[in-house]
Amino acid sequence: MFRLLLIPLCCATIISARQCRFLAEIQGSECRTEVIGPGMHPQLKIEAKITNLQRFTACKLLYEVTIPRGAFLDPDSLNSSVPQHIVHAPRRFDVEAIAEHSEPMTVHFLARRDFRKTFVLEDSIRIPLHLRYHVSNFGGQPVSVSIKQPKILIDCAEDFEANGFAECTAELKHIDGVPRRSPRWLEVPPIKRNSPIVIKLNVGNKMPPSDRSIANITKDC
Repeated sequence: MFRLLLIPLCCATIISARQCRFLAEIQGSECRTEVIGPGMHPQLKIEAKITNLQRFTACKLLYEVTIPRGAFLDPDSLNSSVPQHIVHAPRRFDVEAIAEHSEPMTVHFLARRDFRKTFVLEDSIRIPLHLRYHVSNFGGQPVSVSIKQPKILIDCAEDFEANGFAECTAELKHIDGVPRRSPRWLEVPPIKRNSPIVIKLNVGNKMPPSDRSIANITKDC
């Protein structure tokens, strides 16, 4: 009984490893994210680092960032704000819209640098964020803007077959509008996944001044 159970489990482990040999053997994958600066115009800082025992022959690195509905990027100044990266956005942000009338947008940032004959792919970027105004609510309760952990993708044409990238079918992605040399971009998940960053914003109070006074008296009582 035990032998019959163990054999399929071993086979399943081997098949799983073969599905993406590169990711199974990778030494390190980090994606650190933080929001820098107070107020309505902070910066989103992203640091990426991928380490491998085998040299990367020639690679490009790409960030996939989902801008939440409560924030936007200024299309007129964005390119000059990230000179070491090329911005690929599906459309322009509506900078006048409030959060409740907006939708999340996925934006890609392609590092201009070519990583050649290295064991480590390491890059960082600071993206200028602009937080949207939110409609007021009863009580003036703070609202949250949540930023998910960005995704890191690589394009290594010469290593695509040699390092088994073609086996990573679940992680291979085609991204419209973003140039590549490989058949597909390869997403490299971080070894440690971080929780979304949450920004708290104060909003106006819909409650009439007279009602606020009554509420304060009741609370004091």
